[in-house]
Amino acid sequence: MTAAVVARQQGDDYQARIFWLEACRLFSRYSKVARVVYEFKGMKAFDDVAVLYSSPIPDERGGQIVADYFQAKFHVDLKGNLTCASLIDPDAIGATSVSLLERLHTAATGVGGAGARFNLISAWPIQPDDALAEIVSRRNGELRLEKLFDGTGDGSSKGKIRKAWRDRLKLKSDEELRNVLTSLRIHAPYRSLDELRTELNFRLEFAGLRPVDEQHVGHLYDDLIRKLHGNGKHEFDRVELRSCCEAEGLWIGRGSEPADRTPIGIRSFLRFAEHLEDETAHLLCLLPFFDARRIRNRSDWQQHIGPQIKSFLSLTTGRSGRYLLHLDAHSSIALLAGNVLDTKSGVDVALVQRGAGKTAIWEFDPVSPPHSPAATGRVEAGNDGGTDIAVALSVSNEISPEVIEYVRTRLPTVGKILLISAAPGPSQFAVRDASHAFQIAEAAIGIVRANRTPGGGTLHLFSSAPNSVLFFLGRMTTGLGRIQAYEYLFESGIPSAYEPAAHLPIT
Repeated sequence: MTAAVVARQQGDDYQARIFWLEACRLFSRYSKVARVVYEFKGMKAFDDVAVLYSSPIPDERGGQIVADYFQAKFHVDLKGNLTCASLIDPDAIGATSVSLLERLHTAATGVGGAGARFNLISAWPIQPDDALAEIVSRRNGELRLEKLFDGTGDGSSKGKIRKAWRDRLKLKSDEELRNVLTSLRIHAPYRSLDELRTELNFRLEFAGLRPVDEQHVGHLYDDLIRKLHGNGKHEFDRVELRSCCEAEGLWIGRGSEPADRTPIGIRSFLRFAEHLEDETAHLLCLLPFFDARRIRNRSDWQQHIGPQIKSFLSLTTGRSGRYLLHLDAHSSIALLAGNVLDTKSGVDVALVQRGAGKTAIWEFDPVSPPHSPAATGRVEAGNDGGTDIAVALSVSNEISPEVIEYVRTRLPTVGKILLISAAPGPSQFAVRDASHAFQIAEAAIGIVRANRTPGGGTLHLFSSAPNSVLFFLGRMTTGLGRIQAYEYLFESGIPSAYEPAAHLPIT
């Protein structure tokens, strides 16, 4: 078998697995996916897989998406890279005359293009020293248009890119180019074939479909969609796809769900939450306020994020209901959510807790006090004359040294630092369940109240803890006065890389 034939077969497998990843979404209880299509006939480009929504879903920029179209570019090696130039080079996608951006232009301005996302799935990475590496967002592959359209002329570094792309697309203005590029998403490098196999097995089981035995060389789902397509069947809704899978003995049924709880969610980052709208009856998407995990404008914490969380939870919850809360969000957002749903609200909330390779539903069950403290604390000196208090809450990781350094160099108003740790010590497995998370939060609040002087200044909160602990902590903050939360900049690689985030109370 020639290398070209092997590459073609692996490319077909790649496309098939992307189809099934999206098709599994049909079986989510609150899925907004109406149909999933393999080799979509209604689009001349980006037609490998199409996902059509029954109602619009939120995108990364705060817009509404009615469809996702995918173009898969598989390569058996990593010899190549994506660059700004390759996007307008037909050779880069194995074509003779039409480049990727020209295909995008045709698709975005054609029938079905309005309100759609066009996703390039590439096995090749973006060349690190090319401008494309700066332009493509790590969040969901959207182009960082503020970087590309930076107000400079055609002679600048970004201006030359814009001009080359405009010329290739025969566009007259940057505004026309921006309109075309807004819908593009570049996922590069995407998962390998083996990684897709592993991810697909997880999605299949969740959807109620039989996973593929890891010991098998072949992949029956790869074969099935190609055979269905060969028989003229390539577009599926939930009923149609389940019927096909039942006929092949692949349907095993979904596991039990907490049907007595209404699932709601808050999302501020995408990893593991790409399709949270499929799992929730109500979703607050805060992605437009962030670039990856970092806030775009620090004032948004108080002007927009806090008020939106308060409004969302007030409108979607009530004393008589039972809720399942997904918090795929920053720790400050978990704190804010808990503050809105404080202990006096009477709202019955269970949490979706991700971690240690699995996802669990944590329902709080009041228990008797633990025999030993769930958390311990000690006091460290801050800055002379300071009236504020800083709290370093170490549950998942020990953060005391970094917080002490940050306070002493950056927060002159802090006179006392409370170092609070989960007992017997911080670790990724320090929290057992919802009741334990509650106990840790309650112990931490007790330590704070014991060391807070009446009429004291701001409480500065630093934490490394699961969102469940921050949520319960937020539920108990009434009466503590002004609290300034901080977020750690994980991607900076710099010790003590904190920045102010939300503060309580919400105004």
